[in-house]
Amino acid sequence: MNTPSPARLRISVPGWEHQALPLELRDAQLRLIDKARTGQDLTLPPGGYVVQLSAPDGSVHSAFAQLQPGESRTVELSLGGEDDVGERWQQRALASQSRGAVARVGFAGEPVGAQDETLPTWFARLWTFGQGQWQPAAALPDIEVLELARDAGTVHVSVRLEATGQGLWFAEVKGGAGRPVTVGLPMAGQGVMDACRLELVDDGQALKATARLLQRDQVQLIADYLQGGAVAQAAELLGNAEELLYGKVGNPLGAALGGYALLRLNALERLHNWPHNLADWMDWLPDGAVIYAEQLARLGQHEQAARYLVEAGRRGLPLFSEGMDLMLGRLRHYLLLRKQPVADAQTMTGLRSLLARLSPWATLMEPESVVLAVEGRSPCDEGAPDAPWRAIDLGAMEQGTDP
Repeated sequence: MNTPSPARLRISVPGWEHQALPLELRDAQLRLIDKARTGQDLTLPPGGYVVQLSAPDGSVHSAFAQLQPGESRTVELSLGGEDDVGERWQQRALASQSRGAVARVGFAGEPVGAQDETLPTWFARLWTFGQGQWQPAAALPDIEVLELARDAGTVHVSVRLEATGQGLWFAEVKGGAGRPVTVGLPMAGQGVMDACRLELVDDGQALKATARLLQRDQVQLIADYLQGGAVAQAAELLGNAEELLYGKVGNPLGAALGGYALLRLNALERLHNWPHNLADWMDWLPDGAVIYAEQLARLGQHEQAARYLVEAGRRGLPLFSEGMDLMLGRLRHYLLLRKQPVADAQTMTGLRSLLARLSPWATLMEPESVVLAVEGRSPCDEGAPDAPWRAIDLGAMEQGTDP
C-alpha cells in the first residue's frame, strides 16, 4: 500500500512577520495534535486541520486548512498590527474597571480616533416573536462597542448585545442611507447564549449587518465551517450530536447548527431522536421545528413533517439562513410539485399561508450569512406596530459615554 505524500503548512500573520507567535494545531475533531509557531514549516499527513492563535488581548483567531497529498500551503491569520493588539489589550483592561469602556480595534482598517471625522449615527430597534406575531422590545439592552474602525470611508463596528428576556431576538438597524436590515440575534437570555456579537458595515451608501455567536469553542467553529462551505468538517466537529442537545439549556443554538450540518450531508442516522426533542423542548426556537420537519420528510413521514413546518412558522422566522432555505424548499415541494395533498385541509392552508409570508423575506436574504439577515424588510411589513428607533451614537460610545 502506497503511503500518501505528506503536506506542508505554514501560518503567517501579516504585520507580525518579525515575531514567532504560539499556535495550537488540532485535527478536525478539535483534538490537540501539536503546538507550533507562526512562520514554522509544518509537515503533516494529508487531512483537515484547525489552527488556533491566542492574541495578547485574549482574542482567539482560527483557520481551517484541508491539505492534499504533497500540497504546500501558507494560511494567513488576520490579527491586526502590533500597535492595534497592544491597544486592544489595554482597552480590555480598562473596560473591566469602567462600565461602557470601548475597545477600539483596526479589525478592518485603521483604528478610529478622536481626530477622525464625525462618525455616523445609526438607529436600531429590537423585536421578539411570540404568540404568532412580532412584538417590539421595550428598550434596547446595553451596547458595548467591541471593535470600531474606518477603512477608505467605510465604517466597521462590532458591538456586544445582551438578551434581556427569554425567547429569540431580532435587531432592525438603519443608517443615513440605504434600506434597513433585519438580522437574527443568536442569543436567548439563558446559559452561555445570553449575549451575541452584532457586526455592522456602513459605506455611506448602504448598511450591512450580520451577527455571530460569542462562543470561541466548538459551536462557533461549526458556524464558521458552515459559512465557509466546509460542511463535512462542521459535521465532524459534532462528535456525538446528542451532546449538544443534552446541554439544551446552555446551547440549543449549537444543537441547531449541528442539525443543519448533518442534514446537508443527509446523515440521518446521526440525527436519531434528538431533533424531535429539540423541536418540542425549545418551543420558542423555529429552527428546532424546521430540522425535525426536514428529518421527517426525508423519512417519508410527510403529514407529520407538514405539521411541524406550520409550527415552525408559528414561532417566527428561523434564526439561521439554512433554516429559511430548508423551509422554503420543503414548502414549494409540498405545494407546487406534489399532485396530492400531504396533510389535512387545515394544515395545507397553513402551509400556503406560510409560503406567502416567508417568500418576501427569502428574496431579500443575505446569502453568505449563517445567521438570517434580510435587507429592506421589517417586522412592520407583517403588521407589527411602528416601534420607535433608538439612536446609536458611535461618536459618544467612542468617547466611553452613554449616547
